[in-house]
Amino acid sequence: MTWPRATAYNTDIAKAESAAREAGMADGFETTIYLDIGQATIGEPTACWCRKAWPRSAIRTTIEKVPGSNWRGEMLKKTMPFMVNFFSGWLDYPEYFFLFTYHGQNAVFNTMS
Repeated sequence: MTWPRATAYNTDIAKAESAAREAGMADGFETTIYLDIGQATIGEPTACWCRKAWPRSAIRTTIEKVPGSNWRGEMLKKTMPFMVNFFSGWLDYPEYFFLFTYHGQNAVFNTMS
C-alpha cells in the first residue's frame, strides 16, 4: 500500500470560496482545532495537515492541545468548535457505535451535541 492513498474526495477551493461568500464570510474566519495530548501522535499531524490546507480557503486556525486528563471534561462542555477525536465501538454492532456518537442525548461521546 502506498501513502497517501487515493481518495474519491476532491478539493474544490473555488466552490469553498463561493460558499463562504454566500454565507457572508468572504474574508474567511478563524477557529481553533483542539486535540488530546494523549492522542497527539495521530491528532497533532492531523491538526497540522488541516491547518496547512485551510488557508487556501481562508480558514485561519490555531491549535489547542488539551491534557489527556481534561479531555473528556472538555468534550462534555460542548465548547470546542473543531476537534480531532478518536472513538470507536468495541462491539461488532454499528448501531451501538452510532448510538453513543450521534444519538440526541447529551452524552460525552456525542461531540456535536
